[in-house]
Amino acid sequence: MGTNNWRSKITNALFNQRFLLGVYAPIVLEFIVYAIYLLAKGITPNWGFILWALMLIAPALFIYMISPMLIYFISGVGKHYESKLKENIDELFIFSDDEASLTRTQKEKIRAAIEKELVPPLVARVRELYIDSYISQSQVNRKNNLLSSFETLFLFSIIWSILSLADLIGIIYLHFRPIVLDFLVLDKIDNIVNVIIFTILFTVLTFLSDLLAFYSIGRLRKLILETLPIVMPPNEEERLNRNNYIRAVSQFPIEGLVGETTLRRFARRIDPI
Repeated sequence: MGTNNWRSKITNALFNQRFLLGVYAPIVLEFIVYAIYLLAKGITPNWGFILWALMLIAPALFIYMISPMLIYFISGVGKHYESKLKENIDELFIFSDDEASLTRTQKEKIRAAIEKELVPPLVARVRELYIDSYISQSQVNRKNNLLSSFETLFLFSIIWSILSLADLIGIIYLHFRPIVLDFLVLDKIDNIVNVIIFTILFTVLTFLSDLLAFYSIGRLRKLILETLPIVMPPNEEERLNRNNYIRAVSQFPIEGLVGETTLRRFARRIDPI
């Protein structure tokens, strides 16, 4: 049973857009950049180039397996959720009827107890739910589709930013000496104009990748909390809709439909099951 479970997880990962586009695609793009570099120098890439790209499926799969932890901690979902709970303690955990009968000191004690005893387990539960459901996440509705898309965008932008930064450092290094390894040979770049052009290019790519990562972080914080079965403070739109619904029900002329006598008779009646 355990072997079949892991096999299904690996199969799901290999055909998942977060793995293909978010993790493996930037690695393949890095090899394409290297191939373009070789072609620009008049060197035709050999089959070993393709084999190295295929061999990197294993480390890419490992990165994908730990990606939920990376997304959770880098995006700061836990801290964002904790701050939301603390901001809305009165609305979520203290009922208005009870609040009216409490003194200010009692409210502060209750609020402090909730922050200390209740909020930390709820935050820990968010981490457990998100990490456990990441691999088996299904695209059942629009929010799940959006979450998967922004997870893919975040992974792609983070990995591509790291690779672009490595390329930037490599270009500067190649201006002073070549890189010669058993599986990789990069000649020294003597032309300062080429160094400046590639430096600007990889700087722009790094900046754009970081920009996409910061944008996706904001969306991920919201979407992760909205798709998990957790305690969440209602947003302003939901609060207005609820108040309008209650106001409409309270103003409905039900007495004119059933009669005041019938309404009083059934107001506190509980029929046996």
